[in-house]
Amino acid sequence: MLKENRRPWPRRPNLTPLRVFCAVLATGALALLCAVAYMEAHFRLAPETVEGYAGAAGPLAFTLRINTFRRDDLLRGALEHYSRCANVEEITVVWSDQARSPPDASGWSLAPEPRARVEFERHAADRLSNRFRPLKAPPTEAILSLDDDVLLDCRSLDRARDAWESAKSSLVGFSPRLHTWDPAQRRFTYRSWWYVYWTGRYSIMLTKCAFLHRDLLHRFHELPSDLVDFVDEQRNCEDILMVSLSPSLSANLC
Repeated sequence: MLKENRRPWPRRPNLTPLRVFCAVLATGALALLCAVAYMEAHFRLAPETVEGYAGAAGPLAFTLRINTFRRDDLLRGALEHYSRCANVEEITVVWSDQARSPPDASGWSLAPEPRARVEFERHAADRLSNRFRPLKAPPTEAILSLDDDVLLDCRSLDRARDAWESAKSSLVGFSPRLHTWDPAQRRFTYRSWWYVYWTGRYSIMLTKCAFLHRDLLHRFHELPSDLVDFVDEQRNCEDILMVSLSPSLSANLC
């Protein structure tokens, strides 16, 4: 009688907890690399040239308020870049440095007229809340609040400005964050940008790069003085105060 020639079953791999953890970690790292590569390919800063635009700001015009402090190299790069954006009607540099005068920008490569006007807004005290304290009425409803180290291509700003037009009481920007409730510590926890992109949820829009209505600038300083003083003392949390003001503007704009 012939014996049936059967192949032995392969041995089951020894899946220790350490091996499982390493496999999951490697899979997560690969997914993160793929996500980074996708963002690099689709959200890279596009080259801009003066020749690509003509004329003054159009119906989607906005005022750009740049907050800066002793980083003239970053400020110069920001002004040279954003002065070439077609819909920027005015650039206001929030200058809160009482020890130094604003730099002479006459030798910088700013876009020629009729491009955006560039003005330095000199404040008497060094306060973080100055970024929301215009010394004269902004020429446009739409305000782009910006830090000097943020560079975005003009087309992305135009798309965000267009989105803001449909919800003027909201903050529309590029730096979302999330706060969640921690039951163990019984307090809210502030989540960083990677958590937002991983979950697809956010509850706070940072004003380091966000469109907002000019009326919110004045309403910010109508808040109780102890709240604004806390922001200035801690040099933080101005985003949370501004987000809390946003719903109060809805009734007036509807």
